[in-house]
Amino acid sequence: MTRPQLARAATYLAEALRVGRGGEQRSSVVCLGGLARLAAAAGQPEVAARLIGAAEALRERAGVSIPPEPQREMAQAAAVARSILGEEAFRAAVAGGETAPIAQLTAEALAWVESLQLPTSQGPDSRPDGPAPAAERTAPPARSATPGGLSPREIEVLRLVTDGKSNQEIAAILVISLNTVARHVSNIFDKVGAANRTEAAAYAHHHGLAA
Repeated sequence: MTRPQLARAATYLAEALRVGRGGEQRSSVVCLGGLARLAAAAGQPEVAARLIGAAEALRERAGVSIPPEPQREMAQAAAVARSILGEEAFRAAVAGGETAPIAQLTAEALAWVESLQLPTSQGPDSRPDGPAPAAERTAPPARSATPGGLSPREIEVLRLVTDGKSNQEIAAILVISLNTVARHVSNIFDKVGAANRTEAAAYAHHHGLAA
């Protein structure tokens, strides 16, 4: 995953965590775990460990379970953070995350998101600082009927993904084939730039598409 992709995914997750509605404890746990995975991938093992600690503490307090994929992501993030920090420092960071307020952890996550978004002077999409060309200032932005250009059916599927439903469960609920569900999920990932179900769910929360 590139730096811009990491930044975008982390921004969605942090925003979903920050504006999460009361009672959606499982969603908060998933967001914390997703941020931990991204922090580990971004070379921020201490942030990752603190987020893991917060996710586990919230999960235990709320008595909620999370889908297998977010569980695997958190385990992978823990393995990366532990290998970099060492066992003692990793455990200390996890313990710190267990007691830290979620608002503080969100702020920490956003701090490294901002570092990922630092402008660079190279690349085909970069340009020197200064006012945008007149055409860019005056042309109205292109808009799609729905965020990401998602179809009504894809939004239905995305909402069920956000609720933690498996492909098989979605197929049963919508009375469609498993292959059709898999195709919809793949299209959703492509359209919203998500690498997995956690990031797709964060996108849904960020854009008001969650049920």
